[in-house]
Amino acid sequence: MEANSGFSVALHVKGVPPSGRSPENSVYVSTTDDPLVAAKFLRGEKGYVYKIRAVPRMFSVAGTLQKYYDYPFPVSNQREWVAMGGVSWDQIESAAFIKPTDSGVVAPDTKFNWKANRAFAS
Repeated sequence: MEANSGFSVALHVKGVPPSGRSPENSVYVSTTDDPLVAAKFLRGEKGYVYKIRAVPRMFSVAGTLQKYYDYPFPVSNQREWVAMGGVSWDQIESAAFIKPTDSGVVAPDTKFNWKANRAFAS
């Protein structure tokens, strides 16, 4: 794999063979503007969903890839944004603890109990 493959948004989203995962050297962290989508990525485990303040180094995957955003799996409904270089703690406005139902499914009417991050730089 090329040294600069970590800068490829397409490879970050599509993944690399054989694992289908993002390149290990990807400079992006995946985010979404939909808390329900984020909660589904917990895959039946308990965890947190975060409200993040957007910064200029975050951008839309669909807007970036445009007509090349045609992967054979349903990624367009993820409303994915990538954060180049990650997300810093002071960008996190609040967090909500998620505990899925017994079936491991996140209900569409899930209520998020957001707790403010005191370190948030508004």
